[in-house]
Amino acid sequence: MNKNFEKIFLGLLWLMMVSLAITFWMSVKYGFNIFSGAHWAYLSSLQANRAQIKPGFYTSLIVALGIALIGLYFLARPHFRKIKFNKPQDNTNNQQNYTATSSLNNGQTRPASPLAGQIKKDAPKQTYSTAQTAATSSKMPEQSNNNPLHDEISNIFDSAGYIMKPCKKIAKMNSPVVALAYNETLWIGASNISPNVMMDAIGNIMAIFDETLGDSANDMTIRGCIIAPSDTDNPNPEVITLFENIDKFKEFMENNKNTLPPEHDAELFEAISTYISTVVSHIGKQ
Repeated sequence: MNKNFEKIFLGLLWLMMVSLAITFWMSVKYGFNIFSGAHWAYLSSLQANRAQIKPGFYTSLIVALGIALIGLYFLARPHFRKIKFNKPQDNTNNQQNYTATSSLNNGQTRPASPLAGQIKKDAPKQTYSTAQTAATSSKMPEQSNNNPLHDEISNIFDSAGYIMKPCKKIAKMNSPVVALAYNETLWIGASNISPNVMMDAIGNIMAIFDETLGDSANDMTIRGCIIAPSDTDNPNPEVITLFENIDKFKEFMENNKNTLPPEHDAELFEAISTYISTVVSHIGKQ
């Protein structure tokens, strides 16, 4: 609703600017006041008597009207975010940096430019890269990450109102729980893994976001949740939250339920949800 009022006021301001400009032009060039009824009556009499009127007079009015209509069109037209999906390259060779920041999912809206306790553009930043996370993971011994608490984590996310995105695998993490919030935060839930494994998975997803969304990837936010982690050394606490047990995680999610923000764009969210489903389906086959 606020956006509609903003467009209306901008439209009125634009029309006032065009009106002032054409008034000044017509007055200086032709001595004609477009707000004067007497001047219009005189013009009508000249037209009725077929008096010769400079073509530039009519051309000026037509050009002003065209500028006013074109400006109103660009102010009023809906702006859609273009979401493209291209097959990503090997993201272990991707040296581009990605930004990680933090906030809680309590209905906060994103800055003008899709999450909470997550990766925000305007929050304090921490830089990491896919190459760095891949290098860290390469130092770890191979382990079986089957997410034994998958069903419990999934049920908690679902009960909190999140949109579930089935996923078989992300990097070295098997059976992760992926959930999307209305404020466009992407949550990854797992159990019995180390923070480094989670960070590697986040890096893989961020690489795809960057390659397919371009600059819009900076608006995307990801947060990881690990229940009963295999390693409590967490170098990225603003991105990954550790929970001692499933009850602690349940309590956390009860306080951070997925609620509609004040200005929820249903069409944009549906497009983002479809895009996330495509990314999750693709990355699960790698």
